[in-house]
Amino acid sequence: SAATSEQPSSPKMQLQARTTFLNRCRPSARSRTVVVPKATAYVAPSQSTAANELQLLRSVSSVQVDSIAAENVLSTGGGAVSFGLLMRAVRSEALGLRPIENAIAAARAYSTDPERQVEKAMANVGALVAGQVTGRISTEVDPRYANDAAKMVAKAKSLVALYKEVGVPASRLLMRIPATWAGVQACKELEKAGIACHIYMVYSVGQAAAAAEAGASIVNANCARTRDFYDKNPGLIRDPKGPRQDAGGSPVDPGVLLVTNIYNYCKVHHPKSLVMATGIRTREDALALAGCDVLVLPPKVAAQMAATATTAGYNDGLHAAASAEEVLDAQLTPRGAADAAPTKMGPFKDEASFQDALGVAGTQLLTAALKDAVRDVEALASMSKATTGVSST
Repeated sequence: SAATSEQPSSPKMQLQARTTFLNRCRPSARSRTVVVPKATAYVAPSQSTAANELQLLRSVSSVQVDSIAAENVLSTGGGAVSFGLLMRAVRSEALGLRPIENAIAAARAYSTDPERQVEKAMANVGALVAGQVTGRISTEVDPRYANDAAKMVAKAKSLVALYKEVGVPASRLLMRIPATWAGVQACKELEKAGIACHIYMVYSVGQAAAAAEAGASIVNANCARTRDFYDKNPGLIRDPKGPRQDAGGSPVDPGVLLVTNIYNYCKVHHPKSLVMATGIRTREDALALAGCDVLVLPPKVAAQMAATATTAGYNDGLHAAASAEEVLDAQLTPRGAADAAPTKMGPFKDEASFQDALGVAGTQLLTAALKDAVRDVEALASMSKATTGVSST
């Protein structure tokens, strides 16, 4: 029959027919879906230990702690010696300041001149600080001569010589000079002579620009004093380039803004000058200025940050830890400074051009800071005269 004739006539033909049927039922290469697992690179768990906030901050800024009595874990970076520090040491009964008291007492036997005794005390205390830190020692030049460039140069060179007597080379020193016009001129001469300068009492970009133009190694802006000034004078514009400032206040922090503007200016126009921020009162201040060349923290803030854990270095044995960059963002960076494109100021050829660049805040804050600094020096000098029996007249 017809049905019988359509069946394969042999086993071989039956096998061929079955193979043909299966091939027709199998999906074509074009319609076939193949799932391939996505390849991922193996990332080993972190080998680093966990980092706290202070350690992360130190990964983007040089951090100094404003206390000679701080614990070793905090006392890295540079140090500072000021007339204010000597006054606190003389008036304090804390055992931790006894070495400073001894250094001051030894200076009294160095000379019968009270002013020379104070200079010697600065060098003696600075030598103690040099043994506790790895960086340079900033030493305050007598602020009573803030408007006498020649006198400040002579005082700075005298301090360098006194440091040499106690084994501290000039390479480990910074001469701390106020940001007056005379101070800027003294800085220019000292830097040319190979003596590094730390210009402080900076409350305006104009002062910073003049100091950096003079070759200052460190330009030091004070965050807290600037903020306090604007808080006491709410009518002043905090940020001329920012949004409108109405009577309700402004979200701009003038202290942080000042440091940021000075950092941007120096990085673009005078990159050899490092920017230091002082007057940091809280960890929020410190984090807002992360990336600044040098941050000086009070012991309380440094200890708080050291006790604050982060996810950097966290290791559960299965996953790689977050990097420091992922946990802490540097707020101040050379790239950010370039993007800000600050306009170059100067050249500062005379005192008139310098004064014009100070602004209201710079002028008033500099005057007030000098008054406070001179008061400390005169109080210390009076104590030295009383001890040696020299008349104060």
